[in-house]
Amino acid sequence: MTSWKHSARALAWVAVLACGFIQPRYAGAIDLNLGLSYGFDARVEAGLDAPTRRLIERLPEKVRIETLKLLREALPLVDQSVYSYLDRTERIIDTSLVSAGCTAQGAMKALVDDIDGRLPFSKNIYPVEDIVERVERMPESLNPLMGPRELRIKWADLAYSVGVTHCQVRSSPTSAAIVEEKLTSVERTARLWARAQDSDCDTARECLLTTKRQVETLVANSEGRDVKAAGAEAKLKQIRIPPEPDKRWLRSDLHMDYPPYEHALAGLFRISDAIAVVRETREAEANALLLEAKRELTTQRTRIAQLKSTFDENKSRTYRWEVLEDVANEFGQVAGRLAAIKDTLGHVADISLKHAEALGDLEAERRDLHARAQREGEAARRTAANNRTAEIRARIPGPPPVL
Repeated sequence: MTSWKHSARALAWVAVLACGFIQPRYAGAIDLNLGLSYGFDARVEAGLDAPTRRLIERLPEKVRIETLKLLREALPLVDQSVYSYLDRTERIIDTSLVSAGCTAQGAMKALVDDIDGRLPFSKNIYPVEDIVERVERMPESLNPLMGPRELRIKWADLAYSVGVTHCQVRSSPTSAAIVEEKLTSVERTARLWARAQDSDCDTARECLLTTKRQVETLVANSEGRDVKAAGAEAKLKQIRIPPEPDKRWLRSDLHMDYPPYEHALAGLFRISDAIAVVRETREAEANALLLEAKRELTTQRTRIAQLKSTFDENKSRTYRWEVLEDVANEFGQVAGRLAAIKDTLGHVADISLKHAEALGDLEAERRDLHARAQREGEAARRTAANNRTAEIRARIPGPPPVL
């Protein structure tokens, strides 16, 4: 019976893995530019590392849309604390992955349940106890020689097993809560090493040291206001690098205490994310102001053209001096609005350094339009005054004829 049980479960896993390998064939058709494909706000994208963004890409559509909605709704938290925002973002990702897991595993779970139904002795009657023990003992199976890719795979495999159990025990809220807590922890660790894999390092310690140097460089080269808003310098000083693991490689009980490394690595990534979010928030404000200035300039450019046309049509008509006076007043209002745009442009320049060329062009156009509005306004006033004078003179009776 045991051999049949193992064979049946093996067939089930083969079927599941086959389905898993089929999916990436279609994933290539997905536009990886998340800002275009799935509506990521630049600030949201700044707070998510590449592996996490790829995970969101692969979520079921309904879950993905809800995830993006929640991530955007969390953005106001940046104004309170960038780290509160990042914590909220991580919880949203955790919840999305947990909720998506059972949906994705639905067909597989039905297959496993069917096998278990035919083989009643195959069921584990203590699934929660088994999962908790496996998660807690996981670090014991890791050694200092493992690289980020191997660590990512090991934690991902464990996350898969925990996820299956989570789906199986959902009928018991107490059991589901325990397993979900473990699943969240394992998923976060898997994502951590997935991110470390991009650092071109061979071991956990090398990844940690490399990442620390990268973050130190980022802090040193970033805008001072972004570093200050993220509290990056203080946070960086709090990072503690664990002691180097035992190098007696011939020991049979080769072991490494991984949690301190993972804690330090997560802290470094959090600093990097905080600076990115603060920078993008600042740039988003600058972009909004710049867009506002461009729209206002376009509006006033159109208005000046309209006023100029009215002025040209009426300046030679002495009986329409009232219209010219109104045109002159409107030219003055346009000039005032153009002058006010200068404050907006100055605010953009203060917020962002990357808009220098665009700001220069807009300021030159603003000056040109401002001068034009003043010239046309003054001309309209002079013409109106001349027309008014001519009208008054026309009304004055001439001298009586000489007899």
